[in-house]
Amino acid sequence: MKNIGIIADFDGTITRLDSNDELFKKFGNTETMEIEQAVREGRINLKDAFIEHFKRLKLTEGEYEDFIWNNIHLAKGFREFYAHVEEMQIPFAIVSGGFTNAIDLVLKRENIKGIKVYANRLVFNNADINVEFVNKIDECITSLGPCGNCKLKNLMDFKTFCKEVIFIGDGITDRCIAADADIVFAKDGLADYCKEQSIHFIPYNDFYDVSRLIFGEGMENNN
Repeated sequence: MKNIGIIADFDGTITRLDSNDELFKKFGNTETMEIEQAVREGRINLKDAFIEHFKRLKLTEGEYEDFIWNNIHLAKGFREFYAHVEEMQIPFAIVSGGFTNAIDLVLKRENIKGIKVYANRLVFNNADINVEFVNKIDECITSLGPCGNCKLKNLMDFKTFCKEVIFIGDGITDRCIAADADIVFAKDGLADYCKEQSIHFIPYNDFYDVSRLIFGEGMENNN
């Protein structure tokens, strides 16, 4: 594992559910569903979609944190996977098109420390929510449209100190990174995209699968 780094998506990858999808289901309305449909059809990019979503959602920071704390849980095997990463001193980071608010809260609840997080941020003003993006300029070096936190740029940063980078993901914001990572673990929508684009990937169900394939024997699924 010398000179190898690992980066992973958060929502739906490190967690069992996508925190934003669940938030929109719980607090959204018909307009929310229309925005999501527009994203699926490519009529609006993810960055603009988040702006539109959070203009419409009305909840306080406390309500948001209560929802995340009680509903968003780690994927099977992630705790054991990260313990192995720490033990082997492998550079690791979370790269997300979502929000540090949710990521930091879940990691705090699980008492997981030391992970570098690259993600956007929600800013609360009573029940009004603004989105603070990592990338201020609306640009995308792929044809997929801006998402606010370019994972491909995150990958290129990682490659300045890692010879090879493993990426683990599942969704729309992971597509831009798939062709450039050295090894891709993919499931759900990302796996479908990789098949369509003839991008080599390793399918997985949870982090027990990832651990067995990266670290070899001794990673048992006890859940």
